[in-house]
Amino acid sequence: SLAYYRIGDALDLMGADQEKARGAWRECVFRFKEQVAGPLCLARMSAYQIKNGVNNRAEWPRLIADIEDAQNVTAQLPKIAFNPDDVKVYLGMLLADAFIAKDEPNQALFRMDPLEKLTPSSYLSLWFREYRITALLGSLEKKLAEGNSRSIISEYENRRRTLFLYQTRAEALLLVSKAYALIGLWKEAHASFEKAL
Repeated sequence: SLAYYRIGDALDLMGADQEKARGAWRECVFRFKEQVAGPLCLARMSAYQIKNGVNNRAEWPRLIADIEDAQNVTAQLPKIAFNPDDVKVYLGMLLADAFIAKDEPNQALFRMDPLEKLTPSSYLSLWFREYRITALLGSLEKKLAEGNSRSIISEYENRRRTLFLYQTRAEALLLVSKAYALIGLWKEAHASFEKAL
């Protein structure tokens, strides 16, 4: 089952025809539904459908459930030396990626925030952090479009110490600068803009 899963992954990463990648995952689900990678293949197909195919939001709950149900494979993971936290974080990112593609960054953040307490592998941890920052930036942009400036500033300040780890992210600071400008705090807007530059 893991071989089919990884074949689908490799085809997807190589930019091959998506039907070929989905074909490997479909075969995996059909032949190995109860094995470790069966639910993971189903999760990949469901995330792909949310991201690229299904525009009818009434079908999203079923697809989201397929992705979330795949977390049940963690009971089988010690047999194959997988870190269960890696699988949970990876599935969270699959769902977040689909939501970000559908311009639903708040949903992506909502799904990823509870996972920050987990301890995935270091490479996955960095990837996960970048997904959360991408989702946050999307959320801040939506708030800016709605004119919700104060919310942008407080959200950024709340996450500056945790998510950004006190690092300067120019794209976030530019949004904060615009938020300050919208409420007439020009000195703060200029300071954020200068820091972004």
